[in-house]
Formats: sequence, C-alpha cells, structure tokens
Amino acid sequence: MAAIKDVGLKEYVRVSKDLPHSESEPWKLVCTMPYNCHFQLWIEVEAEAGQVISFNSSNPLVLYLTKTETCTTRSGTQQYEAKN
Repeated sequence: MAAIKDVGLKEYVRVSKDLPHSESEPWKLVCTMPYNCHFQLWIEVEAEAGQVISFNSSNPLVLYLTKTETCTTRSGTQQYEAKN
C-alpha cells in the first residue's frame, strides 16, 4: 500500500460565500476543489463559545461511508481538522 502524500493546504477554486463570512442564522459554505483529490477538511474560525459547526460532503459515497461531523466552538480563534 502506498503512503499518503501530504501536499499541504490548497486554495479552493471557488467558494459559495466571500470569506471571512458571518451570519446570525445557520449557513452553508460550498467549496470547489482544485482537482479530483482526497482531502482532509481544515478550517480556522473566530467564534463565540457554543456555536456548532457541521461538516459533510455532497459526494453520495462519502455520505454513505461517513457521518456528518460536528464541533462546538470555544470563544476566540480556533482551528479544526475533520477526522473523517
């Protein structure tokens, strides 16, 4: 089995909202990958404590294999890397 190649952070080709972005109601961010790749989602947010962020994919295979992942924010700036 080949080792996983870490190519570092890459910019999305397109995002559905201008970033940084803030809304008082729940909102969705859709991102287009630069190529057909395997990826590990990573974000950096500045938030109030107790906000819930949900991560999932529009790829039906990913939805079948992995559950939606969530994290609850602390106050201030923090980084989060999805596990699945």
